Amino acid sequence: MRARLLRDAYPRVQMFILVALTGLGGFGASAGMLAAGIETMSLRYLLAMGIAYIAASTAVAPAPISMSDRRKTVSAPLSKNRSRPSDMPRKAQFRSP
Repeated sequence: MRARLLRDAYPRVQMFILVALTGLGGFGASAGMLAAGIETMSLRYLLAMGIAYIAASTAVAPAPISMSDRRKTVSAPLSKNRSRPSDMPRKAQFRSP
């Protein structure tokens, strides 16, 4: 499963984009409010955190849709010829000296 996720989903790139959008949203909101004349740091940061939360939620919202589309195209239908645990290679048995 890990190999499939790394091969098909690019999780590091997705997390980088998510963190970058969230940070840019919060920083941009704080800078914009400072330019607009809101100098009270506690109010400005509170509002910037709210805007960053909205930016993160907006960035994450398309993920379940794209994952469901990918599952439809990538997953194969289950069949009776599917390999079973008994068909899988066994781990090497090590004997203690």
